[in-house]
Amino acid sequence: MREFARRTVNKKSFYSRFGLTILVVVTAFLPFIVYGAYTGARSNENVVADWLPSHFEETKRLNWFQERFGSAEMLAVSWDGCKLNNRSVKQLAGVLRSAALPCSSQGEKLFAKVFSGPEMLDTLSGDPFNLKQRRAIQRMQGWLVGPMGHTCVVAQLSRQG
Repeated sequence: MREFARRTVNKKSFYSRFGLTILVVVTAFLPFIVYGAYTGARSNENVVADWLPSHFEETKRLNWFQERFGSAEMLAVSWDGCKLNNRSVKQLAGVLRSAALPCSSQGEKLFAKVFSGPEMLDTLSGDPFNLKQRRAIQRMQGWLVGPMGHTCVVAQLSRQG
């Protein structure tokens, strides 16, 4: 019985013997672990095209389309009363231009490019083009100016967006 009591008193637990070593190793590798997790999260993309087998006819059609037209996602916003002389159109463009990703701590932009009918009209009417307003509106007809003078705000999503 004495020998058993002597063995249990002298026998230390695993953490008592290796606790300091474990703590030093974890502390030494912690920056690499955090950096790897951060890099992995930033490069994590969910692209539908990656899911599709290359031999599918749909995949071939998607690749054909993307080669010719790209994959930029655009948002066109308009409403009743969205006309070239409406101040709200320029205000909306400004708000979209400054919109940041909700989950971004670095203020990354939601939209890469934003433009509106009134802003494009100002551009075409000013230097270096100096077009008359009527001529500038004619150039935008069917693109940023629709029937009866309606216009829109166009926003292209950023890569992060």
